[in-house]
Amino acid sequence: MSEQDRVQAIYDEFAKTYDEHYSADSFKEEDVELFKILSPWVRGTVLDLGCGTGLTLAYNQVAKEDYLGIDPSEGMLSKHASKFPGYSLVQSTFEEWDKAQPEAKYD
Repeated sequence: MSEQDRVQAIYDEFAKTYDEHYSADSFKEEDVELFKILSPWVRGTVLDLGCGTGLTLAYNQVAKEDYLGIDPSEGMLSKHASKFPGYSLVQSTFEEWDKAQPEAKYD
């Protein structure tokens, strides 16, 4: 089993209780303010790397059609999809995804 597979397996298991340990309330006040300041300026698709269970969507006013979440953990993406249905999600590492999308542009 590769290191990447081991890490993915850990996060797949952790996904079951991730939201019990972390919540949108766990963001620092400065992070929340930054989300609020930047959200109105988004003029393209937001690429959420390591999107996990989708906690950042609690503060980002991003429309479904303007969002792409990438995470290597199937478990995390499953939780994300159940909390925020209709958002585009890809199971991949950024490195793998980036190689397959060399012309993609995101905010």
